[in-house]
Amino acid sequence: MVASASTKAVTVLCVEVADPDIMDQWLQLGWMPNLARLRSEGLWTRLESVAEISSGAIWPTFFTGADPSEHGQFFTHMQFRPGTYEIVKMYADDVPYEPFWLELQHSGYTCAIIDVPQTLPLKYFNGIHITGWGGEYPAWPQSSSPAPLIKEVNRRFGNHPLANKYRVAIKPESLKEYDCLTRDLLHGAQMKAALSRWVFDKGPYDFFMTVFSEPHWAMHLLWDLLDETHPNRPQEKFIKYAEVFRELFGIIDRSIGELRNARPEADLLVFSFSGMGPNYSGWHILPEVLARIGMGSPGEHKGLGRLFSPIQRWGPWKTRAVERIVSPRVIEAAKAIVPGRFWDRWTRRFLHASNGWRQSRAFCVPNDYSGAIRINLEGREPRGTVKAGGEYQRVCDDISQALLELKHLKTGRPVVKEVVQTHRTYEGGNLETLPDLLVLWANESPVTDVASPRVGEIMQESPERRTGAHRPWGFFAAAGPQIRSNVNLKNIHLLDLAPTILSLLGVTPSAYYKGRVISELMANKNEE
Repeated sequence: MVASASTKAVTVLCVEVADPDIMDQWLQLGWMPNLARLRSEGLWTRLESVAEISSGAIWPTFFTGADPSEHGQFFTHMQFRPGTYEIVKMYADDVPYEPFWLELQHSGYTCAIIDVPQTLPLKYFNGIHITGWGGEYPAWPQSSSPAPLIKEVNRRFGNHPLANKYRVAIKPESLKEYDCLTRDLLHGAQMKAALSRWVFDKGPYDFFMTVFSEPHWAMHLLWDLLDETHPNRPQEKFIKYAEVFRELFGIIDRSIGELRNARPEADLLVFSFSGMGPNYSGWHILPEVLARIGMGSPGEHKGLGRLFSPIQRWGPWKTRAVERIVSPRVIEAAKAIVPGRFWDRWTRRFLHASNGWRQSRAFCVPNDYSGAIRINLEGREPRGTVKAGGEYQRVCDDISQALLELKHLKTGRPVVKEVVQTHRTYEGGNLETLPDLLVLWANESPVTDVASPRVGEIMQESPERRTGAHRPWGFFAAAGPQIRSNVNLKNIHLLDLAPTILSLLGVTPSAYYKGRVISELMANKNEE
């Protein structure tokens, strides 16, 4: 291992998903004493991410310092491929920019990286990089740098019980399923803590980062246990499983304490890139809305969703239909033996066949929470029907207005908070990978029955089963020799983290980083 280039050091622990308001409550309840100490001795603030675009855009935005219109990563699990009407999975080598830690390596710094999603280990790396071991929906096969290390990891720690498993997309329903999920969440977090400490002790490293994905799975699948107002709150016999959150975050908190105590001279950063809230997305009504205003395909305009079996519809509707024929357990077994890229390619082709996009003027594409609409633009799509320029803008405005007019039938409240026209907000070289319109929901209640004078009434349940969905705000906490304490730091952005970490290590960030160095968190020389 190459010797360190600096006496400075930065340790990062990422809680992949954690809502800042809930975290504040849990700290006040004493659930996480080590994180509470970090907050009291250093600083704490809200962290804005790009989750309203898509959760798939979050990680590449962090580690490249580029915005989604530049790096081109949208809903990477199921992303629309420009120039086709295909949905594909994006992999780590599809990210066109290098991670910021390569800038550290080029300056002679040592690094250890564990389970940062959508990254891949490089052959020649000054330190350790493990990927795909315990992350949510890995975008690269389980591997490491140095290459032999992953075999030793698996000998020592085994496989993570939830990584790359089909069942993390399925809400538990029985006591047995709740038992299994909560047991695996806790075991996975314990394994990640042990793996992190094992790698950490191989140092010291100038930069160390580990990611706990278990809260991500837990909040997607068990949000209704936390939310007492959730309309689908489980029966009383299941509420006891809410205790898993206290135990899970307790494991993570102990890891925070161990990492800080093991190297007190390092600056310690703890953060989450996304919050979580009830899954009140209304993306499932978008095909019907587009059809009724003359933008969807002829089949949709005639009410395809109501007249035909769900197996003939695309995306989650088709998934639910398949699961009624073949159990999720059988699907998971098949997924385990089929080569990964073959599975990725053909499942996405199957799920999105018969979507009618070629015949549409505009169509809904997959996303995890915000609605995503693409205009069938002439010259961009193979069978584009909307001309660039004035017609394109009129179509965007027309759809936006129709969506903003939608009201909940029961309350009369708006369904849509905002419609973002991405060409007015972003300008990067990969802008064409983003949808033309992002539909941001009002988030007040489930979108099951909506109406407007133009669209009429739409009554449709969502096929989604996860009760929790991403929100754009996470948290950021830091303390250490270079971190000011009790500073009134205003909200910061995900894009600010890469240049700030580089600066803490004494490396001047390259000019291409979109974010800023958060200079107000750094102690001046005369304060140290």
